[in-house]
Amino acid sequence: MLAAMSGVEVVGHAETAADAIVGVLAAKPDVVVLDIKLKAGSGIEVLRTIKRRIAEPAVIMLTNYATDVYRTKCLQAGAEYFLDKTNEFEQLRPIIDELTRTQ
Repeated sequence: MLAAMSGVEVVGHAETAADAIVGVLAAKPDVVVLDIKLKAGSGIEVLRTIKRRIAEPAVIMLTNYATDVYRTKCLQAGAEYFLDKTNEFEQLRPIIDELTRTQ
């Protein structure tokens, strides 16, 4: 869905937490979109790891697990945004535009 957005270049995709961390650290993208549930790990741990190692990129959590508990954990771990895939996906494009405009 992200690749279909004009002006958005997807520089990586990962199914596991370990691959996501390696990919983000290698590609150094402007924005990372993470889900909470990943094969062999958690997007929250990916978020914590990349925020510990590099201040950027901006991280958007986009998940079907949009509970207050997860929202709080992700925002405390450094996510700039936390979106529910089911009813907030349309906010993704304006947020990406905003984040990349300020970088």
